[in-house]
Amino acid sequence: TEWLTCESCHPAIFPYRELGMDPSGKYGIVMDQVFEGEYCGKCHGTVAFVLDSCNRCHSEM
Repeated sequence: TEWLTCESCHPAIFPYRELGMDPSGKYGIVMDQVFEGEYCGKCHGTVAFVLDSCNRCHSEM
């Protein structure tokens, strides 16, 4: 994360307020989108850790 700035992801990949949480407490991103290279998938699996390291982001696993 030393090379990252807020502008690395915002607003191009993650619009600031558009992806708010729904009433269930979940964000508006689904893993299918990530695996297709959207959102987190823009970097993870290329310049960031691979997408099969689920517990790196999903700590409840």
